[in-house]
Amino acid sequence: MKDKKTRTQERIEKRNESYNDYVEQVTPKHSCLKNCAQAFVTGGIICTIGQAVMNTIQHADPKNPSINQLPRKMALQRSYQTIGGSCQWYAAAVVENAGKYRDALVQEYHKYPALIPVFDFMDDKAPGKVRKMKKVWTEDGYILFWTAPKAETEMDKAIQYVVYRFGPKEKVNLDDPSHIVAITRNPFYKLPYETGKTKYRYVVTALDRIHNESKSVSKKVKL
Repeated sequence: MKDKKTRTQERIEKRNESYNDYVEQVTPKHSCLKNCAQAFVTGGIICTIGQAVMNTIQHADPKNPSINQLPRKMALQRSYQTIGGSCQWYAAAVVENAGKYRDALVQEYHKYPALIPVFDFMDDKAPGKVRKMKKVWTEDGYILFWTAPKAETEMDKAIQYVVYRFGPKEKVNLDDPSHIVAITRNPFYKLPYETGKTKYRYVVTALDRIHNESKSVSKKVKL
């Protein structure tokens, strides 16, 4: 016959087993295969069109044999509103600047910074706005400082900041990448001071690790 201590231990073990079974039933199941497939599809959507670098520079445009195929391919890529970017294959050809391909990207097709497309299927909540933005003269020059936004979770934390600059007669348009002057992990930006007579508006946003962009905060400065 079992003693009282043994019976108590068995009841505890049975209760724990029942609780674990319940937790197993109500806990959402995450499929690694499904998540990987979703990430692959999303990545494919972002980079649907790619460039075979050597093929592009070694073959002439059928309608303009005096130039290679890069201008026409870039025009085709940008005619599709659903295309958020492109991939260049193979990378060594770009690095080696074959056919001045890299020069064309830097000087014309990708001369402005770009934000990484948002993986909103993972998280679509933007971080909070930056706080306490101010301009300060320091030994290192004129600096624009700000404080990171508050975050409740790791996914809400700001890990990068985007700094935009607009002239005195320019409207703030964060969809225009030509106004991006920095994408940085630092909570400050060194202002390019000149004579102190020209007014500019600097706008700062925060990015989380999924690349959601926060609402903007602006500051007028004279440079």
